[in-house]
Amino acid sequence: MSHIPPIHQQVNVCATLLGEAIAHTHGKEALALVESLRKQAAQTRGVKEEEATKLLFGLLAEIEALSPEQSLWVAKAFSIYLALMNACENAYRTSRLKATLGQEAPPLSGCLIYVLTAHPTEIRSAPSISLLRRITAVLVGWFSRGADTPPLPDEKRELSALIRLMWQMGIHKDSPVTPAEEVDHIAGQFSDAILCEILSLRRRGADLRFRTWVGGDKDGHPGINAATLHTSFRRTRQRFYRFFENRLVSIKKDIRQLGNERISHTLKQVERALLDVRHVTSGDGIRMNTLRRTVESLCEQMEALLGDLPLALVEMLDLLNLFPGMVLPVELREESTVFLHLQKKNAIGTIGRMLRKAQQVAEGGDLRHYVQGLIISMSRSAADIEAAVDVVNRTIGKGKIPIVPLFERGQDLDEAPKTVDSLLQNQLPIISRVPGKPPNLEIMLGYSDTAKRMGAFASRRRIFHAMHELTGVCKKHNVNPIFFHGAGGSVTRGGGSIEEQFAAWPKQARQIIKLTVQGEMVARTMATPEIFRRSTERLLLCAKKLTARSTTLQRTILDELARISAETFENLVNDKQFLGFMNQATPYPDLWLLYLGSRPSHRPGKNASADLGSLRAIPWVLCFTQGRFLVPSWYGIGTAFDQLRKDPQKLSALKQAFVSDMAFKGFVKLMGFSLAKGDRAVFSFFADALITEPGLKAVKEKLLEEEKRVSEMVATLSGEDSLLWFRPWLSESILLRGSTIHPLSAFEVAAMRNRRRNIQRPHNDELLRIAIAGVAIGMLTTG
Repeated sequence: MSHIPPIHQQVNVCATLLGEAIAHTHGKEALALVESLRKQAAQTRGVKEEEATKLLFGLLAEIEALSPEQSLWVAKAFSIYLALMNACENAYRTSRLKATLGQEAPPLSGCLIYVLTAHPTEIRSAPSISLLRRITAVLVGWFSRGADTPPLPDEKRELSALIRLMWQMGIHKDSPVTPAEEVDHIAGQFSDAILCEILSLRRRGADLRFRTWVGGDKDGHPGINAATLHTSFRRTRQRFYRFFENRLVSIKKDIRQLGNERISHTLKQVERALLDVRHVTSGDGIRMNTLRRTVESLCEQMEALLGDLPLALVEMLDLLNLFPGMVLPVELREESTVFLHLQKKNAIGTIGRMLRKAQQVAEGGDLRHYVQGLIISMSRSAADIEAAVDVVNRTIGKGKIPIVPLFERGQDLDEAPKTVDSLLQNQLPIISRVPGKPPNLEIMLGYSDTAKRMGAFASRRRIFHAMHELTGVCKKHNVNPIFFHGAGGSVTRGGGSIEEQFAAWPKQARQIIKLTVQGEMVARTMATPEIFRRSTERLLLCAKKLTARSTTLQRTILDELARISAETFENLVNDKQFLGFMNQATPYPDLWLLYLGSRPSHRPGKNASADLGSLRAIPWVLCFTQGRFLVPSWYGIGTAFDQLRKDPQKLSALKQAFVSDMAFKGFVKLMGFSLAKGDRAVFSFFADALITEPGLKAVKEKLLEEEKRVSEMVATLSGEDSLLWFRPWLSESILLRGSTIHPLSAFEVAAMRNRRRNIQRPHNDELLRIAIAGVAIGMLTTG
């Protein structure tokens, strides 16, 4: 019996309509070619690993025989098909959530801060994302009548038109991404429907807040400066301005009917005040204060007359409460060494000029309505933060914005309690105060760079210990800690079930939840109002639950598991042979071709083949996701478990921890998910097709052996045969989706082989971009 959600008919209709679009442009023979490759890829389902690898090489031979032009549109066809599958799944989920709308919505409590960042590893273009949202909306209407019903004629016609538009425009980004485009992408997520849902959640009691790094993340980004910060303000102002203006138009009609001169006069004041903030310029804070006062006055007069307020007017005021500056507040970020250099030179640098620009804009208002804080990346010691405080004080004055240390490497996490204790003892202005409440100290924890150096499990254990020790330090100084989790969607970047992760957090860490929503996860989290509402409700409700923890013995064994896995992982990533393997068997050296975002994929002064430290965390994860072997997620923990299981007492302690420690059980589930998403045959295909140095084959075998050990660990602890025993439908979905990705993997290998062999084939780089984008769309959580 199938466990897959009933979306077969919708996927089939979308596939048929895509086929018609292909045939219209390239002829029926073209459609037959795509179908032939799809069937050939489907033959890999259910066969042994060696046979599947042979079939993939056969697919590669077919693909390398295609002309450059054929390769482009065939790869595009598979990419769009995978995107349509995602749209069908989103629409089904949304329709299911819509069905619960009639139920009473529970009151919410707690504070949740989303920080939206731009790391679009799917490399999708903004128009294609917009089209997919429109396609999803049509599919939601279809699903609302029942998954087994046929589409209405107008629904089918609209789907056909939208899919044909997508076919003509393509889906991937074909030019370098600018910071302005990244801002537009983030601003575009705040559709009127999403904004209405956010405001509704806040009226239910959720203290929901938003920030962004786009336009302000200077760390290692030569293109970020005061101008891009101003652009971020301007672009998000445009989005929120339209939302506000639409509601004002609605209210204006009602007020005209009332014929009340006083209210009509106040309405005109609101209109003038709104017109004055259309553009973001110096002194914007003064003008925003005027707008707020006039809106509040209008609300008071309307409520006095009616005894209540129209929803449109409520939403206008609520928007100003959510975004008092009518912009998405930016958090700036810069590396600690930059502040040490600026302090030594008594200079302010680009980051200082950005702060001054924000101060000019906020003049007459609150700077924090525009800039919410300054993140100090690679924080190592109190001296790093002291240098940042010095630069900020000289630039904009003392205590204007929170200064947030970011601890993102193992040793720095270990030293974090000592660092924070020193900062608090010296009473540096890094805490934020709200009258009548304990002061807050914000501390950011970096998952990506930690995991890149020691592996995912050891990284989480290190962060677990740091959180508990830092909580103790803050308690000693009567300060409330706010932990800012710099996590992404992939396992290596802190992804996974938030409920299971909460189990490892101190109670104080769940009072205010702050986390990044990165890249592809922004569009997925905010895909529809229903999906966003469900995600937010789960986060807030889960934060209130207290769960059982491990015993001291179990915590000791988990720390030993982490220690051995970290040693194993570090030995791998510091091995020159492994780096050579990465350079040959993954897209690692080709990342500069990909439009992953405006931020460089490598750290300044480094090159693609230098060392692991030169590569940013998101591209590092992307490299192995493309080869369908998620090495960064699981490497090391299999060896660690294999060593510990030899001692019956230690094995027993691990099994008990799996039962009682929700966070550990959640991580084991993530291992099952990571292994299930992987494909040994595809990994071998990449390695065998691309490696030219015979000595690197040993690295391939080492990785395959470790994957087996991790699989045995999951089976031993869970007692289940299936890697996805906790979500059976995923196994079937991954199997079906995986074979659809195979042709794109073959195109990717073909394009990389051409580059490695210096074969000058037309459109080769474009083909590589399309293939990588398509695989990322199919794999999801790529970075």
